[in-house]
This record gives sequence, structure tokens and C-alpha cells, in this order.
Amino acid sequence: MTLQSRNLRRQRRSLWGFTLLELLIVIAIILLLVIATLPRLKQALDESKLREGSRQLNSYFAMAKSRAATTGRPCGVWFVGEPVGDPTATPALWQSRQFYLAETPPPYSGDFLESRAWITDSSGNNLATAANGPNWRINFVNAPGGLLTLIGNGDNFQIRFDHKGPYFTGWRNPADGLFYIIAPALTVPPTANGFYNANTNPLAGYQFEIVRIPQRIGAPLTLPQGTSVDLNYSGFGSTGVNFLTESNPVGQLIARVPSLPAVLLMFSPDGHVDSVSYFTWDTNVSQYRLVSGNPQGTTHFLVGRPEKVLNFSVGIPPAANSNITDNDALWVSVARLTGSVTTTDNGFTNNPNLLPMTPTFSDYLFNAREYARNQDVKGGR
Repeated sequence: MTLQSRNLRRQRRSLWGFTLLELLIVIAIILLLVIATLPRLKQALDESKLREGSRQLNSYFAMAKSRAATTGRPCGVWFVGEPVGDPTATPALWQSRQFYLAETPPPYSGDFLESRAWITDSSGNNLATAANGPNWRINFVNAPGGLLTLIGNGDNFQIRFDHKGPYFTGWRNPADGLFYIIAPALTVPPTANGFYNANTNPLAGYQFEIVRIPQRIGAPLTLPQGTSVDLNYSGFGSTGVNFLTESNPVGQLIARVPSLPAVLLMFSPDGHVDSVSYFTWDTNVSQYRLVSGNPQGTTHFLVGRPEKVLNFSVGIPPAANSNITDNDALWVSVARLTGSVTTTDNGFTNNPNLLPMTPTFSDYLFNAREYARNQDVKGGR
């Protein structure tokens, strides 16, 4: 064989590349590496989704604060409720994966300058007194046309008279379509003008100013798939109200979820938290009602995984596969006085040195929320 033919053979061998056996070995090594790293990659992906979800919620709160400052009217974030698991369970389990901006509409004072309201007892036949209230009837003239459009059956609103004095909580009763002042009412509403009689005194009664519940505006924000706000652990204060863990029947609540928020946090134009609204069971009328009030401390929202919402429990300690025990979950906290919004890690701990001798569920929740609040004070992230 000549030297030239040998060189030609070497060149051909160099073009052949890997043998089949060599390729199989390389593929096997790659598969082993992929299998070994898949759990870590999934965990990293899940964590990134949680952080992205908390970032979106944080930004939405900031957008609501900015709009409140621009319009001069309260604006906030409307949490759409979504039942998880058995809707008749006690307590019912709830999460939120979709949110709207919501703002308070301009006040309403009737359709005409002569629009008036006068107050009677619930029958409409007697003056309102401390003995026959609350649930005093609000009787309107030259106003019902607009009211029937603006305030739906079952809706709450705030009303005051002659544009001064306290606001009273009003409610349109779906049973009769009429309007009432309901509890809590600290004082009897004004009744000095007595009964309305259009034949003798067309201006009897009082001018009024109605502030309606906030309305949704714009397109919704939807959290990344695989993330949600666990409303069962969310609430305000260190161990305060947990939203939507009411142990009363939930059938009426489910029917009202499309038209009312599960939770509604509103900012005032100056930036502080104006109010937090959520559902509670009214034993006087045996149905759920959306109640509003000043939050007792910082309001905390736990961003976790939807599949872990099902594992909510008040057991001691809480379930290991629930969102409260997931150190990857995140708290988005809104300070009451400043309206500042921070995102912090979930600091759940089962350390006996940080718990009393016989801990309760509230102790675990206290530690987790206090950790979030302290991080808020330090600046969060």
C-alpha cells in the first residue's frame, strides 16, 4: 500500500465521526444528567412563578395607589373569589387567582334638585327611634329611578343626610327591593322633618349623599399558572381575621361571588389603606354580607400554590403540605398607615423555642405574619 493510499484512508476515517456505541454512551450520560437535574429545575421554575405572582400583585397595589392619588377618590384591588374543593365544607376553602382595579364611583344625590329622603321604622308607618332600629327604612322621592339602576338588590352603600353628620350603612333588601339603614348604627338618623307628604310639603325630608361600593374597572390581572393567593391564611393583624374561613353555610356566598369581591382593599388618595372589605355571615338576616372597615394592622396576603390550598387546616402543627408551611410561599403585606407594599419570604417555623408550651394554630400564624411584618419594617424587598 502506497503512502498516498494510507493518508487517504486516514482522512476517510476522520470523516466517519463517532461510532454508534460512542453515541449511545453520550446519549445515556445526557439522559442521566437531565433526570438528575429535573427536580431542581422544576423547583426553580415553581419558585420563579411564586415570585412573579407576588411581584404582579405588588405592582397592582402600586397601580391602585397611583390611581387613587390621580382621581382623588379611593381606589384599590378587587380579589375574585374561587372556591376550592367541596363548597359545602366548613370552613370553606378559598383562593384568588384573578384581580381587578376597583374605584369608588362619584357620590349620588338623586336625579333632581328636589330629591329627598326621609326615615321611618321598617314598616314605613312610624318615626325612626332607637327602640325600633336599626333596619330603619329609607324612603326616597324624585330619586328611585337612578337608585334602582345604581344599587342592586343585596348591595350595601353609605348614606348621610343634608351633606353633613355621620355616614350610615344602607342596604337594599332583595326580598322587597326597598332600602334600609342597617347595623351597626351608632345614632338614630335625623327624623326632625317627620313624614313625607307631597301634597302639603314637597320638600319634606332631607337632601342626601350616597357613596356606593367600589366598581371594577379595566381588564383583570391573572396570576401565573400554578400560583394563587390563599385566602384562608390571608388576613389583617398578627392573628386577626382570616378571609373567607367563615364556618356558616356558603351556598349564598357562592352565588354572589361573580358580582362581589372576595376581598377588597382600598387606598385613600393620600396613600394609606382606606378600608378592607370581606364577607361575613349576618345572623340577623341569615345571609352573607360584604362588610368594610379599617384594618387592624398590616394586611397580609399569602401567595402560594393552588394544590396546597386544599390542605388548609387548623391542626397543630398545620399540615406539612399546606401553604402556611411552605417556605417557598411569599407574603405580600400592605401597611395600614403608609400603604407601603412589601414582599417577604414565608417565615413559618416549628421551632419549640419560639412557641409556647402548648401552641395553638394562632401561634403558628402569629409567627409567620410577625416575620412578614418585621421584614416590612426593615424594608422587605
